[in-house]
Amino acid sequence: MSQAPCHHCGEEIPKNLAIQSEIDSNFVDFCCYGCQAIAEFINGADLSNYYQHRTEKAHSALDKAPQDNQFSLIKETELYPLYVFVDNDTHHIQISLKGMTCAACAWLIENRLKQLDGVDSIHINLSTSLASLEWQPKEIDIIDIAKEIRFLGYQGNPYRADQTDIEMKQAKKTAIIRLGIAGVGMMQVMMSAIAIYAGDIQGMQQSFKLLLSWASFIFATPVVLFSALPFFKAAIR
Repeated sequence: MSQAPCHHCGEEIPKNLAIQSEIDSNFVDFCCYGCQAIAEFINGADLSNYYQHRTEKAHSALDKAPQDNQFSLIKETELYPLYVFVDNDTHHIQISLKGMTCAACAWLIENRLKQLDGVDSIHINLSTSLASLEWQPKEIDIIDIAKEIRFLGYQGNPYRADQTDIEMKQAKKTAIIRLGIAGVGMMQVMMSAIAIYAGDIQGMQQSFKLLLSWASFIFATPVVLFSALPFFKAAIR
């Protein structure tokens, strides 16, 4: 009877090699101690569902990863702002991932990185193999995040988006904020207006009408000065 392949990478296990671990209450075999360590790590992090949902085997831990650390390079040079978008204390970067073969790979990386303190969000586009990462550099270093990706058996490199993409993303974010402020302001002004109209019928005191009018003015001011700013700029042009 032939020996089962490596539980992690699916490679053939050398003869007379016995490396086993208990994964999900079952003893499984590995081709090397590297694959065993990765599998035990995945199981210990409560991410063993990865093995149930993957459609292809992972890369062997014996595969040599590139030695140059591109994240160290951009961090220590003036290249950092070209790859990392800084929003107050939150830093954002896109990472090009290599080695992913199915949705389970993306699931594994996302769920592992979400467990790290300092990682705010991680979203992976499997079709483009790009990960969008937001983290707090005061709590975790980007190099440590890259090491976690590499330990799982994948290679991550910083990806530089076009300046146009960055500007469009920022413009979209600002537009959503403008829309939100306009919506909230509109609702508050409408509530004040309804109260004033109802007060005319029921005999509201003039002081209350004045108070509601000032409230409408306060709520309308950010709508006019911030939400409507693009319209004023377009009119000036």
